[in-house]
Formats: sequence, C-alpha cells, structure tokens
Amino acid sequence: MNMDKANRDSTLTRTQGLALKAFLEGNDWRQTAIIAGCHVSSITRWMKLPQFREAIQDATNLGFSEAGTRLAGAAYSAASTLENIMMDPDSKPEIKIKAAETILNYALRLSENMDLQHRIRLLEQVAGVDNED
Repeated sequence: MNMDKANRDSTLTRTQGLALKAFLEGNDWRQTAIIAGCHVSSITRWMKLPQFREAIQDATNLGFSEAGTRLAGAAYSAASTLENIMMDPDSKPEIKIKAAETILNYALRLSENMDLQHRIRLLEQVAGVDNED
C-alpha cells in the first residue's frame, strides 16, 4: 500500500468506512445509509469526495483482482475435469467430442490472448511506455 493510499484511507471516518463496506457488499445507496447509520444525503455528499471515490475504486479493483485469482485456480480444475471426461473410456463418444472441442476452443482463445499481450508489450516497448504495475 503506498503512502497516499494509506493517508487517504485513514481520513475516512468510521461511518464512511461502514458505508464503503456496505457498497462493496452490493447494497444500494439507501441500504448503505441504513447499514452505515447515516442519511442518504451523507452518501451523496461523500460520493463527491475524491478520497471516498478513490477508496471505493481501490477496494473494487482489489475485489476483481482476488476474483481473477480464484477464477485462474478454478480454470486449472475445470481443464482437468474436461481432460478426464475426454480420456475416460466409459464416456460416451459425443461427450468426449464435446469435451475435446471445448478444450481446443479455449486453448485457441488462450493462445490468441497471449499472442496479443505479447504484441502489446512489444509495441509499448517501442513506444517507450512504462506499464509496470
């Protein structure tokens, strides 16, 4: 966590922190206000504050990052499941074909995405773009 983010997060009040948590749990503004113990007008006012909006964005980004990590782990298990179905001598031929087709389709999409990422990195290098996160 960088110092700007740490300073910003420490400037949120306890009620703003509760509102932030309620938002991240998928609540609308009215329900968020109830959970945080404030009025909807407070939520409206806080949404105009850069530090509050940035805190929401940071937490949202972290949530998506964590979800992506979980999906990547699940993808390995899913690929193993498809492979097991495809290789199972007791699987019906049409099921084996569907599993094989699915594996090939996803493998092709993965290959294309990796190729695009590689090409983008090369273009960024040529353009002198520093894209380190």
